[in-house]
Amino acid sequence: MANNVDTKLQANFKMANGDLINVYAVDQADFENQLTAILDTADLIKAVSNTLMGRVVSTQVDAWTIKEAVGVVADTLGGEAQASCKHGYRELKSGVSKAGKAYKCWSCPSKDRKDQCDPIWVN
Repeated sequence: MANNVDTKLQANFKMANGDLINVYAVDQADFENQLTAILDTADLIKAVSNTLMGRVVSTQVDAWTIKEAVGVVADTLGGEAQASCKHGYRELKSGVSKAGKAYKCWSCPSKDRKDQCDPIWVN
């Protein structure tokens, strides 16, 4: 679909699979409404694309752990960034060592101490 003569704003998105999504708007409000509509129907757009491409996509949803969910929410809402490693979201730990020194670090969530990643120390 080509833009019309009233188009004031335009955005073109090329997806990883080659799909194109073009947005043409006459003003900012129209532009925001169209982008919101795309967000609201993103799953439908993805499903149609996969169907047309003959892809079979698993509908199984991975269960999140509470720690993963909290990390994503904190990242999204602008909370203190939660570090992660190959084992998932790290845990923020703080306290006072046996020697009486205060510490604060992001620690690996792995329960296997031999496989844990090094902590990220916070000053």
